[in-house]
Amino acid sequence: MSKESIKVAFGTAGALFTDENAPEIYKVLEEGGCKILDTAQLYSGKEEVIGRTGGAKKFIVDTKDVGGFVAKSATKDTIVQRGEESIKKLDTDQVCHYATVTTETNDIADRDRRSTSSTSTHRNARSPSKTPSPG
Repeated sequence: MSKESIKVAFGTAGALFTDENAPEIYKVLEEGGCKILDTAQLYSGKEEVIGRTGGAKKFIVDTKDVGGFVAKSATKDTIVQRGEESIKKLDTDQVCHYATVTTETNDIADRDRRSTSSTSTHRNARSPSKTPSPG
């Protein structure tokens, strides 16, 4: 595996990533060749730290929507709205990757469960013990 095949990102969730420490962290990251900051809406104000300290002007930024961590909130409209809010907090006009986190409690999973509620019956009909013998 070549060095170019691995892209290292710095995760901003830690307590040391603050307005006061960010400039020094950015310097160390730049010296080490790290080009990506990874953050999330769940990382207690870290998108704002990146925005206030100019991190998005120096690095590629990836962020994540809260998704299923906020029950019943992972809808298309709320995911897009929160993405736009993240871009503002980060003080940038775009992010490289914007991911949403899903859990069993979000609207997407609930909708999928409702639309596939007969799947178990369908699967049982195809189980090996019920499959007709060839021939």
